Amino acid sequence: MSNAETQPRVIEPDLAPEEKETIFRFDKVDDRATVFSEQRGAVSRLLRHPEADADEIMLADGSSVDDVDVLDGDDTVIGYRGTVPIGALKVLKKTRDSTRPSEVISAGWKQ
Repeated sequence: MSNAETQPRVIEPDLAPEEKETIFRFDKVDDRATVFSEQRGAVSRLLRHPEADADEIMLADGSSVDDVDVLDGDDTVIGYRGTVPIGALKVLKKTRDSTRPSEVISAGWKQ
């Protein structure tokens, strides 16, 4: 997904705000965290992160894919399940100004 014309549209599923989750899990053994998200900002960052590895990308039509490279501008993404390196997550000593969940995921690319 290198150019904006081929990137899928990302929207949030039709759920109440408290039902749209982003969940990270990791342990002391693995170097990757598992992640699940239905929040647009987090899903967008995960789709663009070069070290994120998707297990399932949920689409608005009810189908899913496991490879970000098969997505194009005709697809609408509503969720993401996969892994990301633990080092790509940012827990700061000082509270950040933004409360957006997507800010926990490092960009991993030049902005």
